[in-house]
Amino acid sequence: MKPAERINTVVNLEVPDRVPIAPEIWGDYAARVTGITFYDICSDMKKADYAIEMLLKTYGELDMVYPLFMIRPYKNNWKMSHGQMQYIEEELIGQDLYDEIVQKGYSETYNLKREAATFKAELSSIKPYIVEWEQEREILLYGGVVGISPPLESFSLLRSLNEISIDLFRRPEQIIKASDATIDELIESSMKMAKMAGVPRIFFGSGRCSASFFSPIHYERFVHPYAKRIIQKFAGAGYTIQMHMDGDWTPMFKYFREFPKKKCILHLDGTSDIFKAKEVLGDRMCIMGDVFAPLLSFGSTHDVVKYCRKLIDVCGEGGGYILSSGCTIPMNAKFENVKTMIDMAKTYGVYRK
Repeated sequence: MKPAERINTVVNLEVPDRVPIAPEIWGDYAARVTGITFYDICSDMKKADYAIEMLLKTYGELDMVYPLFMIRPYKNNWKMSHGQMQYIEEELIGQDLYDEIVQKGYSETYNLKREAATFKAELSSIKPYIVEWEQEREILLYGGVVGISPPLESFSLLRSLNEISIDLFRRPEQIIKASDATIDELIESSMKMAKMAGVPRIFFGSGRCSASFFSPIHYERFVHPYAKRIIQKFAGAGYTIQMHMDGDWTPMFKYFREFPKKKCILHLDGTSDIFKAKEVLGDRMCIMGDVFAPLLSFGSTHDVVKYCRKLIDVCGEGGGYILSSGCTIPMNAKFENVKTMIDMAKTYGVYRK
């Protein structure tokens, strides 16, 4: 099978020729391996695309690659420090955020028209790379090129985790009203950009709404109704949803069964119980992950082989599984561990019919 065919087969919960391999190689680790600085990857599309080429030459065929040419210099509280991405947790907007969204609308508050115009302008230079990978080489881009998150995720970035945690108890109705005022415009804006890009996948990311930070009760009230609407809308429009879910989502797996069947890739980062995910969701969505960061950085190749074998045996049973790193490969990951993970999919991961 070709890489795209292999991925599409497991999304459809069927058995491919072998387990697909799609490690999330980007950012500071990609810079370290290729010798191209993270700054250049963020600011020069030709260098970013060349970095992907170098990664494929280094590791061999991958079934899905991270679109390095879509990485942009970070805004607000994202900072670049010593060649690594740093997030500064601080309050950017006060508690009047919710009322402002309700009164002005999400588009006006976030200036979505300018965002869409900027994306449209950039797309002309990005489009050739999309065509090259998706159509000519038939290697899919991780999550497409457009991302979306539940409203509460965005609110938490603006308010900070400390303040949003207080708001959930002191201002629950304001959060609900702001989320209601946000969701339709958020979906419409993201859908327009996704259609312009022409990639039939959407990146759905969340981590701060996980059980690592909030209770399942809060998820059920403040997150799930909006996550469900986002995923149903995009699935109904023919998109595959790349669910990049950092943190512990194990208590929320039961809610994920409400998402459309054979439309999602659930990528877990090593914090959630991926084997429980296969048990609960294996008949609903493709499972992806989760060779976690400490194992890649501090484990031995024997440890990597042992864990990959378990992932392939359990999560790969009957298809519907992609072997990958748990979230991003860390900057200090051992080269031999990453190579071992990739090779395990190509050797041990072969389905014998």
